[in-house]
Amino acid sequence: MVTSLHDELATHKVGNVERRPTLSRTAGFWLVVFLILTGLLGSYALTPLYPIYQDRWGFSDLTLSLAFACYALGTVFALIAVGSLSDRIGRRNAFVPALVGVIVSVIVLATANGVPMLLIGRSLQGMATGIVTGTAGAALIDLAPGGQVKGVKRAALANTASIAAGSALGPLVSGFLVAHTSWPTLAPYLLVMVLLVIGLAGVFFLPAVPHSHAVKPRRETLIPRAPENRGTFVLACLGTVVASASMALYAAFGTPIAHQAHLEGKSTGGLLVFATFAAIGIAQLLFSRLHSLTAMRAGVVCALAGWGVVVTALLMQHGALLVIGSIVTGTGCGLAMMGGAAAVNHIAHSDRRAETISLYLTIMFISLAIPGIGAGALSDTIGLTNTTIVMLVVAAVIAALVLALSRSARITGPLTSR
Repeated sequence: MVTSLHDELATHKVGNVERRPTLSRTAGFWLVVFLILTGLLGSYALTPLYPIYQDRWGFSDLTLSLAFACYALGTVFALIAVGSLSDRIGRRNAFVPALVGVIVSVIVLATANGVPMLLIGRSLQGMATGIVTGTAGAALIDLAPGGQVKGVKRAALANTASIAAGSALGPLVSGFLVAHTSWPTLAPYLLVMVLLVIGLAGVFFLPAVPHSHAVKPRRETLIPRAPENRGTFVLACLGTVVASASMALYAAFGTPIAHQAHLEGKSTGGLLVFATFAAIGIAQLLFSRLHSLTAMRAGVVCALAGWGVVVTALLMQHGALLVIGSIVTGTGCGLAMMGGAAAVNHIAHSDRRAETISLYLTIMFISLAIPGIGAGALSDTIGLTNTTIVMLVVAAVIAALVLALSRSARITGPLTSR
């Protein structure tokens, strides 16, 4: 037991100076996974709370979608403004203020007494979470075991799987607390706060990883730039757009979608979102050995097929069919996200990892925000079912573009261990 503890938490000495204890690289890797999972869990914990807020404060579907979009746009702002920050100041130094920011945003949300506070809290949460996820994506590559090729693949899988796990657990856990506690709009935030404090404490023991950027000229801006292999980058982003649009619809309207198909109950919306996002993570684990291009192609096709089943279920008001379609959609989203993340990780230069990953995440969160706002506006005008039909058509066009571009795409080097 003492030996194991020494392996995980080692104290280093230089001369007579004792450095603070740090986690091993493996333990640090899993701590970063925990940070991503916790950040996304807190972000999606609001999904079962939106109908409560909507009933309590009497706002429209458009306002509901704006609350979700504020989070995504806050994330985009952070990624654009300081996307490469951790490449400059180090991963640990970027994590600390970002996690403090997430904690502050949770306090604002927990004490919100109207729409303005809700929107402010979501914007703050998005900005802080954007820095956490951008930094974490780069940190996972730094700390991933298994050498360069396997390490990049493991980092991509851990990143997308932890995003999916947090996104799935957020609505599930929050939905359970909403249905079974006397403080439905407070209990989810208290749980998230505890997890964030644990993560923040762990960051102080995160091992530092040296980077080559220290000897390179400093850029005058922190705004992320596109990588040199822009064709692959654009392709990865397009595949992610299909997945993000699906996630946006479920995150903002999971409960109304469930009720539209006659799945009643306070926790049904959270369960439906959990099933969808859990499918994202499970698909990534089951098909982790797929080449990135294969994963992207299969993902957009599968997501599109799932969307078709969801639309059919809503038209027929068939609950079981809705669950099946949601799981198929989640599977496709998982493959598309995994393929895109693996491709981006592969083309990201070592001294621009946070920058490149932040730009990729910027595109992802923009594609979360725009469909969310559009769905809210359309839902107020043409209804939720017709809105899903419109979004299906748009997703089909983007999926066709992914399939066409991927035929001529080339990604140098293996992305999987075969």
